[in-house]
Amino acid sequence: MDKHPVLNILTLNHYAQLTNEKNHNPRLTLSSPATSVMTDLRNIKAVTIYNDHTISQAHNLMIARAIRLLFIFNHDEQFIGVITANDILGEKPIALHKRHTDILVSEIMQEKTNLKALDYQSIETANIGSLIATMKKIGSQHVLVIKSNPDHKKDEVIGLISTSQISNLVGLSLPSMNISVTNV
Repeated sequence: MDKHPVLNILTLNHYAQLTNEKNHNPRLTLSSPATSVMTDLRNIKAVTIYNDHTISQAHNLMIARAIRLLFIFNHDEQFIGVITANDILGEKPIALHKRHTDILVSEIMQEKTNLKALDYQSIETANIGSLIATMKKIGSQHVLVIKSNPDHKKDEVIGLISTSQISNLVGLSLPSMNISVTNV
């Protein structure tokens, strides 16, 4: 009756060691495909929050999930923007002269129509170096990736690229990098 067979169960011996993941996963390079640093939202569920939650709640969710960006929805389940850790910890809340527990996400979020995005087709053929140069030009730590959806006659957000993800996978500190567009 059980459709799923039990796997072979082993007992560790005295010589078993913990693998150091960093030594077994080769670092990506500036020439690696740009898609290798994209968080693919077709495979990984986006972390979301409603626009009427407080920025304190948003920040706690970011900490709990170890992320720096949340997708914002209204109660009609429409995607309306994003909020980043920089939005929450930066000058926007200070300018409102309120406590974080009294500021709504909707008061400091980045509205969807103000967000920068890259087309997935350009990501498919680009390398990480070109992606970094593009993000430097945009001046943002995050960029959305969209794919045209002719069936629904609207673009679909299918990915997210962040400088922190690139830094982790390439092993570079992006804020201190001096990359010229011609060298990538």
